[in-house]
Amino acid sequence: MPVVKAALPFIVLLAVFVLLIGIPMRRQARAQRATQQMQATLSVGDDVMTTSGLFGTVVGLVGDTVELQVAPDVVVRFARAAVGRQQGETGNAADQPAGSDGPDDAGRESTH
Repeated sequence: MPVVKAALPFIVLLAVFVLLIGIPMRRQARAQRATQQMQATLSVGDDVMTTSGLFGTVVGLVGDTVELQVAPDVVVRFARAAVGRQQGETGNAADQPAGSDGPDDAGRESTH
C-alpha cells in the first residue's frame, strides 16, 4: 500500500500530461483527415483557397495537381495538398471582414 501512495503523484502527473498532449493531437489528426478528404474529393467548378491565400476556381485535376483559374484567362497549377479549403464550407463568412464582398475586396480600403 505505501508503494501506491508514493506512486500516486506520479500517476496523476502522467495522466495530466497524457491529457494535455493527447487531446490536441487528436484534434489535429481529425482536422488533417478532414483536409485530406476535402482535397481528395475536389471537383471542377469548386471555389477554393490555397494554403498561401490564393483564391481560385478548379478548372482541372490531374493526379496530385489541381489547376485553378484565378482571373480570366489565367490558370495556375498547384499540388492538391496546397488547397487549404473550399469556399463553400461552413464558417468562411466569419473569416471575411464586415462589409467585404469577398476576395475581390482584398487590399482595398473602404470608402465608407
